[in-house]
Amino acid sequence: MSKIIDIHFFDLGLAFLAMLIPISFLLYFRVKIVKGVMIALLRMLLQLSLIAVYLDQLFVMNNVWINIVWVFVMIVVGVSTAITRVGLNWKYFIVPCFYRP
Repeated sequence: MSKIIDIHFFDLGLAFLAMLIPISFLLYFRVKIVKGVMIALLRMLLQLSLIAVYLDQLFVMNNVWINIVWVFVMIVVGVSTAITRVGLNWKYFIVPCFYRP
């Protein structure tokens, strides 16, 4: 198995520092999505941090049933997000997404 690589705070800071380049272009050309980009960056950081803590505990417990439930939750969230963002009607698409005869 390959070695696990930890991401240190300095490396994370460098990654966020690299985001200054596209943000500066957005500000220079007065594109009005800078606020959305900043919110997306903060959401990404928060979500990935929470998922890292959760998955760490999940691997420590090493329970197959919890893993199955976690995969099912990820599928449900992915399907519901796709249906909602595309603007589809739930009653036509929810059953085919989870059941295939």
